[in-house]
Amino acid sequence: MAAAHDDIIHLGEREPRGLDAEAVKRDLAALWQEEGATREGEGPVNRVCHATLVLPLRLEDHAHELTDDLVRLRPSRVIVVHHDPGLAPGRAEAWVSAACSRGSEGRSLICCELVHILAGSGCDSRVASAVRSLSVGGVPVEVVAERVSPLALGWLRPLGEHVDVVLGDGTHLDEASGIALWKRCVSGEPEPPSYRDAMWSRLVDWRRALALPFDRPDRAAALGRLLRVTVEVGEGPGTRLKAWLLFGWLGTRLGWRRGTAPGTRSRARFDAPAGPVEAVAVRGDPRSDPAATLSVTMEFDGGEDTLSWRRLTRERAIVVRRGDERIARLNQSKTSRASAVVHELHEPVLDPVAREAMEFALGFEGLEEE
Repeated sequence: MAAAHDDIIHLGEREPRGLDAEAVKRDLAALWQEEGATREGEGPVNRVCHATLVLPLRLEDHAHELTDDLVRLRPSRVIVVHHDPGLAPGRAEAWVSAACSRGSEGRSLICCELVHILAGSGCDSRVASAVRSLSVGGVPVEVVAERVSPLALGWLRPLGEHVDVVLGDGTHLDEASGIALWKRCVSGEPEPPSYRDAMWSRLVDWRRALALPFDRPDRAAALGRLLRVTVEVGEGPGTRLKAWLLFGWLGTRLGWRRGTAPGTRSRARFDAPAGPVEAVAVRGDPRSDPAATLSVTMEFDGGEDTLSWRRLTRERAIVVRRGDERIARLNQSKTSRASAVVHELHEPVLDPVAREAMEFALGFEGLEEE
């Protein structure tokens, strides 16, 4: 039975049963026996698998919000793991379904398999065993922990080298968890899996926008007279980390070093080649997007006009001003939240610029103060 969800078609959701990997495999085979033939009035149903994606979600999260985007960008077998403290300890359930998008000609369906696991407490070894057994051979195994800390997943540790990449997202984590994720990303541990933070890709539009006014040598000279950078962020849990990742990127590009003045999570002073630079993170209007970077302001010495960047939420753009004059506009990427996930998964190693930015932020002791 097919159910339409926007432009994604969901097929054959089964009833939950006790978690048993072999039974899940049989259910998947039965699903394609029923749904795999050419559908009436449509082209064939094609299974595509670029990877095994493991998505640990909170119980209140809806899997379709992310999987529906992922099937368009990276069709894969997706194993969704929900932790349910309401289940009896040691109890785990599983069921299967499929999510499909239309092919380029509009008739055939490009489908990926979804395995849903609902696990109570004390199920880490069972979940790890199921993930290992249900992973597709010959393609990467990638854990995408978008709204939970991957370092808190007890079933992830036993998988070890079975997993190729673990992608967290500091945007949705408390600051302590986000800092711990950065430390794991830059740890340089030689054994897989490799850890990443999708926050870096989420900031790509801001990094592009901040570079716009300095794309000519005469304008770039103004960076030597920089006195203060202020980043305004929303009220969300990981937004201040976004400010520090931007400071890390700017600092490594502009040759900043740790200053002598004491700092806090919201304010610090750095030594730059031409003199001290102050970095300030401020909270914006509580009514604004809680997860967003809202604006950036740069102040200069020597009479140089202030530069400001502001995010226009409804227009999906960042506008750049010099004083009161609008000098540039960058339309933000018209992509879903899954695009940052897929971009990171396509990269074989952690971006070296991202590594430098994280190490810069972690090297400032004020970031970890209570």
